[in-house]
Amino acid sequence: MGKRFVSLLFWLCAGALPAQSFELSTSPVNWGGHLMIRYGADQSTGSVDTLSLRQAYLQASYQFDERLNAQIGFFADKFGSAKEALRTAFLDWRAASFLRLNAGRIILPTSREHASLLSDLEFINRSRAVSELFKNEPAGSDLGLKVLGRVKFFDYAAAMVNGAGDNVADDTQAKTVAARLAANWPEFGLAGYGYFGDQASGPDQTAVKNRWGGEMRLGPPEFPIRVEYHRGQDGGVHSLGWFIQAETILPLFSQEAYEKLAWLRTVRPALRFERWDPDIHQQNDKESVANYAINWYPTASLKIGVEYNDRREEAQAKQISNNAFAAHIQAKF
Repeated sequence: MGKRFVSLLFWLCAGALPAQSFELSTSPVNWGGHLMIRYGADQSTGSVDTLSLRQAYLQASYQFDERLNAQIGFFADKFGSAKEALRTAFLDWRAASFLRLNAGRIILPTSREHASLLSDLEFINRSRAVSELFKNEPAGSDLGLKVLGRVKFFDYAAAMVNGAGDNVADDTQAKTVAARLAANWPEFGLAGYGYFGDQASGPDQTAVKNRWGGEMRLGPPEFPIRVEYHRGQDGGVHSLGWFIQAETILPLFSQEAYEKLAWLRTVRPALRFERWDPDIHQQNDKESVANYAINWYPTASLKIGVEYNDRREEAQAKQISNNAFAAHIQAKF
C-alpha cells in the first residue's frame, strides 16, 4: 500500500505537466477531462464579442485494488482560487455489489442538472433554479461521506456533508444530510432528492437551508424529454423553480436522407423552457427563460454548439434586455 500511495502522489503531480502527462495508457492512473471555449454576446451585462475559456477540467483515478480506488478532479482554469479549483477528491470503496462508500470531497446526491459536469449537459449553463439554489455549491460537490449503490433498476445515494459551500469549513454545529433515489427503465426514468441542513445567518445564528425536488425522463437516455422541479427554503424565504427540455435529432429529413447524409444524425436541436420564483410569497418577482440551441457532435468526444437565451422578468419595472447568444466548442478526453 505504501509504494502504491507514493506512486499515486507521483502521477498526480505529474498531471500538472502539460506535455507527456496524457500518454499514460499503461499507467495505473486513468486520466480524463474536458475543455470548453465560449464566444458570447450578452445584452444584460453589456458583454459583446467576448471569447473566453468557459471551463477546463481534469480528473484522475487510481485503482489500488479491485475494491478501492481514489479519484480527484479539479478546474484547471481556476487554479488561482483554492476555494473554486478543487471539485472532487475522495476514496471509493466497493463493499458489496450493491453498496459503495465515498469519503472526502464527494459528488452531492441531488439532481442530474446539479451534480453533472457541464460537459455532460445539453446547454452551456445550468438552469436558473439550480444556479440560484446551489450557488454556494456550483460544482455539485462537498466534503463528507456518502453511501451509494444500485439494486435492480433503483439507484440510491445518501450523504452527510458540511453544507457550507465549495471548499469552505463548516460554519455551523450541524451537518447537512442529502439523499437521492432514482428508478431507470429504457424509456422512462424518475428520481427525487432532498438536501436538508442549515447555514450561518449572523454571529452565533443559523437559518434553515433546505432543498428538495424531483426529475423525470421520457424516452431513451440519448434523446429524452427531461423535467426537473426544485424547491428551496432559506430561513423564512421559500423559492420554486422548474424546467422542461428536449434534445433530438433533426426531424425534417426522411430515413433515406439520413442514410445518405449520416452526419445529419449528429446535429441535434435542443429547447429548454424554465421558470424561477425566488420568493413564492412575493408578487411580480418571477422569471421565465427560453433557451434554444443547436448542438453538433462530429465525434463522441467533440461538441460544437450555438445557443440563444431569452430571459424575461415578470415585473415591468425590472424588465431589461436579457438576450444572450453563445457559441462554444467542447472537447472531452
